[in-house]
Amino acid sequence: MTINNELFTRRPLDFEIPNDGVANVDRPDDSNQWKVLEYELTSFVCEGEYEQGIQRILDSYIRHRGSTIQPAVWVSGFYGSGKSHLVRVLQHLWADTALPNGASARGLANLPQSIRDQLIELTTIGKRDGVAPWSAAGALDKSGDSLNAIFLAVVLGAAGLPSRVGPAQVALWLASNGNLDAVRSHVEANGGDFIEEISEYHISTRLADAILAADPSFASNGADVRKALRSQFPPEARALSTAETVSLLRKVLQYVGGGVIPATLIVLDEVQEYINSGDGHSAEVRYLVESVSRELDGRVLLVATGQQELTADATLAKIQDRFTVKVVLKNQDVDAVVRRVLLNKEPAERPTLEKTLADVAGPISRQLVGSKIQHTAQDDNDLVDDYPLLPSRRRFWESVLRQADAGRAGQLRSQLRIVHDANRLVAKKPIG
Repeated sequence: MTINNELFTRRPLDFEIPNDGVANVDRPDDSNQWKVLEYELTSFVCEGEYEQGIQRILDSYIRHRGSTIQPAVWVSGFYGSGKSHLVRVLQHLWADTALPNGASARGLANLPQSIRDQLIELTTIGKRDGVAPWSAAGALDKSGDSLNAIFLAVVLGAAGLPSRVGPAQVALWLASNGNLDAVRSHVEANGGDFIEEISEYHISTRLADAILAADPSFASNGADVRKALRSQFPPEARALSTAETVSLLRKVLQYVGGGVIPATLIVLDEVQEYINSGDGHSAEVRYLVESVSRELDGRVLLVATGQQELTADATLAKIQDRFTVKVVLKNQDVDAVVRRVLLNKEPAERPTLEKTLADVAGPISRQLVGSKIQHTAQDDNDLVDDYPLLPSRRRFWESVLRQADAGRAGQLRSQLRIVHDANRLVAKKPIG
């Protein structure tokens, strides 16, 4: 007797989804997070709008490189559509991230040749620049900080700098004087954590001692070092203007690129949720995107995500002229991912499954009869691919996820999670 578990090329009882079906665009910090990234790269299904979207993004960047404007990108799709997965994969393909096990992002992903050719062209641009393409990504939280502060935290963290503006400015000042590495080494040799010490630069004795060791002429003693830092880099937090934000961004990118701004991708996830979380947020997004797109010599590409297209409501419509490259993920794109990653069947087992489903074709066709998501003639072609879920039942879950309130979406399981749970639930049962 064949059981359901034996139908699948990736057997559900032997497999767990490392990221629980939800992609997170933050930087990997430990071995488990690196394993999640490896899974996300190897399981990425580059077909349909996922393929066309990446092509569109890369083509737009390459065509506008050197222009006065680098058009920003808006990636939209209902919760569970895979937009965070798409931009996370793009982030690491862009920089060809090296994993701890020696693998590279581009080597792990299964990509069509057309996209590989575009990535090669991106690498060629980096060689002309003298610095490899670089990327940063993060979600816009609703912590109460300004958009500029959240945006800079994403970029600063990716650059290995403190995420707060004041400490980051101190680090960049040390780098500009050629003392950053020496100061870092001195702090760590004396038992300190560099990021922790520089985050408290106005009171840190370890940091002051390290600065004096690297540059004895800077001040006469540690107290004077701290006084000078407080004067030059006031620790009191204040809101940065858009112009100040872009100026600091330029310095960070030049730090990353050794004096040159690299071909840069910055991904901002959950932008629509940020816009909806407060009055005036759409204006903040509009000003920042316009400045980044226009003031960095066409070298920096901004990609943002949201659940809806920009024409969906009046608030989003206010920013649509800032995002002129659009990627829209639809049901059929999600279906392709789910079928490839979780529902793919062993070729030798398909005839058995086809016969079993044919024997119960009548009851299947009467599922949810009379509803908008009832069985259709097209579903007959999808029965084997969708099994053990019936197409009508899959449409039900898709509808639930699409209609989920944005504030609760993070608590819901994605379609990958739902399908995987369904597979495991029936895995030990006979086919049918």
